[in-house]
Amino acid sequence: MEKVTYACLNLCGKKIHDWEVLSQLNLEEPDSEAPLKDSAVYYNVTNGDVKACMKVFNYEYANNCSLLFGQTRMEYLRDATTAFSYESALAQFCNSRHASNVIIYLDAGEVNLDGFSNTTVSYIVYETIEANVYQLLDFSRLAEIAANMKVLSDKLKSLHDITKGLNQLHSNSISHQSVTPVNVVSTSSGMKIANLSTALCFDTQVKCPFDLIRFNGDWTYAPPEAFFAHQQKTEKDTMFQMDNYMLGGLIVYYLTGLSLNAIVDQFLGANTMDEMSKQGRTFESILPDLVNAYDKAINMIGGIIPNEEIRSDLIEIITALTYPDPAKRGDKRTLALVTPNYDLQRTITKLDVLEKKSRLISLKIYGNLH
Repeated sequence: MEKVTYACLNLCGKKIHDWEVLSQLNLEEPDSEAPLKDSAVYYNVTNGDVKACMKVFNYEYANNCSLLFGQTRMEYLRDATTAFSYESALAQFCNSRHASNVIIYLDAGEVNLDGFSNTTVSYIVYETIEANVYQLLDFSRLAEIAANMKVLSDKLKSLHDITKGLNQLHSNSISHQSVTPVNVVSTSSGMKIANLSTALCFDTQVKCPFDLIRFNGDWTYAPPEAFFAHQQKTEKDTMFQMDNYMLGGLIVYYLTGLSLNAIVDQFLGANTMDEMSKQGRTFESILPDLVNAYDKAINMIGGIIPNEEIRSDLIEIITALTYPDPAKRGDKRTLALVTPNYDLQRTITKLDVLEKKSRLISLKIYGNLH
């Protein structure tokens, strides 16, 4: 049988409408459990004036990936292509709402290239991506950027920008669902949230193809309540709190290189969150054990934060975002107000203050770092 060849995997040197494809770009995390991992291929492109990142639907993956029990290949292709079109629409919606800390949409389209068994190239073009956080914190690559990211103040500045991006999404009725190291990217205009492929949009201007009451992101970084389908007062409360947990987990990743769940599971032992959910236990029944393990994890993380002057403030932020019981998450002052406890404005302000404080401390100790 003749080998099937795919245009989407062989675009280097090709012209896709106005875009010249320069090279392939790797943005994946090897151990990720993201639902759409490997479903796209990324390329560096240019139209002569602008350099950009082109996200291309991976038809080879779509035609060969494992299916869910009872799912047909036709159903998978329908759902996957619908999700890709939805991402394009949602990215344009974010542009229209001036979500400046979310990656900027530039173009989208589809073209057929002769010379391949599968000729279709479906694509979305975003502003150029230099690297994601997973890569930035791998010091064996991109050494210059990684060296900057080693400085705590730079990490706090990055987290401040990402928190602004997540707040912009929430302000426009969007839950990102996968605030993870691979979906936080460095661009020429700063750190931004990328990849809206699994996001949940509550605004009727963009038709969301996903279930709005079910976690839709990467289970490696999922909040505890997602494993037990535990719901808050409203769908927005539930999903925005899930985002906030993942944001807090991202802070932990910046400090440790580990997911918060991996650290908590160490203290849970054999009964990890995933295992307890498979045993059919309820969220309420596991909460005491979970809180106990979480407290130990937070204590361990606090010991890693290098500066005593900002340690307590940073742990307070992490705890406010990631406390196991979502009903008790949120800034203490926000919890006492009418403001929803998923509101991130105080967190943005605190991270800004901590970044400036950390930079001043570093200057006193080390002098000019850059």
